[in-house]
Amino acid sequence: MVRLLPLASMLLLAACNNPCQALCVEMAEYARECGYDATAEDVQSCNDEYAGPNLAEGDAEACIEASDPQQLREWWTCEQLLDNYQSGAN
Repeated sequence: MVRLLPLASMLLLAACNNPCQALCVEMAEYARECGYDATAEDVQSCNDEYAGPNLAEGDAEACIEASDPQQLREWWTCEQLLDNYQSGAN
């Protein structure tokens, strides 16, 4: 139950967002599977980065494709995903 609370808050943060912001939640879930404790703050930071005015042309289509959990795992290894989270924390 304790692990579900952060996930529930992340899903609430992703509600009614663009495809890249929805991908932020998928990436956080994948990061958890990889052993990284992705937080609601991680998801919020990602959501802020991909807020509407900041979304580059073509990003939405790429995010839709990558949001498929299987595709995400094919494109990113756990190591690459964890490196992404660690570089974002610096």
